[in-house]
Amino acid sequence: MTNSAISTLTAQAITAQGQMTGFVVIVSLLLGTALSWYGLGAVRWDVFLRQPDGRAARVLRLLLAMVIASGLTGFVLQYVGATTMLRG
Repeated sequence: MTNSAISTLTAQAITAQGQMTGFVVIVSLLLGTALSWYGLGAVRWDVFLRQPDGRAARVLRLLLAMVIASGLTGFVLQYVGATTMLRG
């Protein structure tokens, strides 16, 4: 194999790995959002909001779920990365 063929194969492997990593992050965020949405269902929104069943309350709940999911996903991915580095 020539150097250019090896470079092309290496670039394709890096691109495929980047796509897989992006897929894992997106799936993790979606699962984290669903889990956070479920967890936020236990909150008594009527104590904090005038219309707890309104559209604005659902949007607020979704935004809170996304913020929690972002933190949760960041923690999990950092944890997995750290354990992978420790294994060597």
